[in-house]
Amino acid sequence: LALGDALGRAGKSAEAAAIYQTLVAGPNAEEALARLAAAQAASGKVREAEETAGRFTKQFPSSPFGAGVQLSLADAAAAAGEKNPAVLAAAVKRYELITGDAAVGPIARFRMASALFRLNRIPEALIQVRAIPDSDRVGELAGASLIHAECLLRTLPPAEVEAEALQAAALLKDLQEAVGQLQKAASAAPSSIATACR
Repeated sequence: LALGDALGRAGKSAEAAAIYQTLVAGPNAEEALARLAAAQAASGKVREAEETAGRFTKQFPSSPFGAGVQLSLADAAAAAGEKNPAVLAAAVKRYELITGDAAVGPIARFRMASALFRLNRIPEALIQVRAIPDSDRVGELAGASLIHAECLLRTLPPAEVEAEALQAAALLKDLQEAVGQLQKAASAAPSSIATACR
């Protein structure tokens, strides 16, 4: 498993998949099958990853690795959906299934928000990033603050609506929230911000 993991971290997902394939009949079959599906998804072999994920779910229905397998499939769909909104929308549905998982839920919620943002479904993206606690916004999740602020700015009411006092107060609150999120994003690692803006 360690060799496959190292190959995966080095960006050699196809080679990692080949290693995991040799381990699916051994004593670490559950983990090997989960990692095989993830490696296949990462290498762009989505159909094979789907088949492996189906086998995994059938053999290990209550596995703690199940949400990670689903996250890999959602990521593959999101990558394939860069130029195809229907595929990106399917990725959103996959992410939605695992947002409640303790292990991968926050990252799934962030990636779902990012996909919703790319689909210009800004109010839905805002709901998702607001659900990510500030304490979780580190590493890759630091980009959530940038998406959060951008969603707030894009959902501001038109100028003619701002005249009403209650709406102006709500607008001020949203602007203050956006400023706070931009400050958090600015203090995050530059690579996290670059990832969020893709």
